[in-house]
Amino acid sequence: MKLINPKVEEWHCGYTIDSIWSHIAKCARVCYQSEPRSNGETDEEFVKRVVLRNHSYKEIAESRELLSVLEQGTVYLDIPCEERNNVTIIFFTLNHYSKYKYIYGGHCLVTTNMRVIIENGLMDILRYMCPPTEHHYLRTTFNIITDIGVARELARHRNHSISEESTKYCDYSKDKYGNGLTFIIPNWVNVYVRNTDSENINIIKDDIYDNEILNPDSDWASPLYEQGDIATEKFLLGLADAEETYLTLKGCNLSPQQIRQVLPLSTKVQTIHTAFDDDWDEFIKLRADACSGSVHPNMKVIAESIKDLLIGKTIERQ
Repeated sequence: MKLINPKVEEWHCGYTIDSIWSHIAKCARVCYQSEPRSNGETDEEFVKRVVLRNHSYKEIAESRELLSVLEQGTVYLDIPCEERNNVTIIFFTLNHYSKYKYIYGGHCLVTTNMRVIIENGLMDILRYMCPPTEHHYLRTTFNIITDIGVARELARHRNHSISEESTKYCDYSKDKYGNGLTFIIPNWVNVYVRNTDSENINIIKDDIYDNEILNPDSDWASPLYEQGDIATEKFLLGLADAEETYLTLKGCNLSPQQIRQVLPLSTKVQTIHTAFDDDWDEFIKLRADACSGSVHPNMKVIAESIKDLLIGKTIERQ
C-alpha cells in the first residue's frame, strides 16, 4: 500500500475556448483517472465523445442532459449595451449558476460556465468571451488530494462544481495504481513520510510489524513510526488488511463497484472543486477559521491550504 500526504493546488482554466475545453477534459479525466489518448484526439473531441456522447450542442440543449463536469469550464463575457435587454441577458439574471454586473458605459459583465451555455443553447454568446476584468465575479478551481471522509464533507458545499475520482470505475489492483490502495495520512498519525520531502512511501504489512522502512536518504532502514505508538501501528495494520481484502475480492472477479465497499475512509481520492471566490470565502470562514464550531483536523488541513492559495492569488492581483 502507499501512504501520501493531503495536497491542494490551483488549476487555471484559461480564457479561450480551447483552454476551456482543455480544462474540462482534464477535470473529466479525474473521474476515471485516465490519460489522454495518443491518437491526436483534441480535448474538445474528447469532451464531445465522453461527456456529450457525440450529441450536437442543439441536441444537448433540447434534451437538457445533466453534464456536471462542464461546470468546471468558467466563461467570462463582456456583453455590449445593445444586447443588454435581450432574452439572453434576462436569462443570466435568473440563472443560479451565473453572476453578472452592469458597468457604467453600457457593458454587462457575466461570469458563467459551459454547462449553462450548452444546456441552454447559448453557444452564440461565446462571441463575447473575454479575460476576466477587475469587475467580473471570479471563479477558482482547486485540485484536492484528500481522503474519502474529507471529500464527503467537501461535497456538502453545494454551491461548488465538483468532479471526483470514482471508486465505482477505478480498479486499484491495476498497474497504473501500483497494484494496490493509496491512503491519506491522517493529521493525528505521525509516520516517516511526514518528515521527508518524498511525495509518498510504499509499505508492506511486514514493514508495520517490523516498524521499519527503507529511508530514501540513506542505505538503511528507519522507523516507520515511534516506538510504543500502538494507535499508529493498529491503524496502519487496519489499512493493510483493507488492501488485502480489496485485492482478494478482485481476484474473485468482482467489479470495482462491488469491492469498493471495503474501502476505508482514509482511502485517497482526487476531487476537483470550482466555485465563485465569495463562496470560497464562506468556505474558509467555516472550514479554516471555524466560525461555526470545531472542524475535523483533516478538513482543516485542506481548508488552510486553500486559504493560503487564495491569499497568494489576491496579493498577485494587487
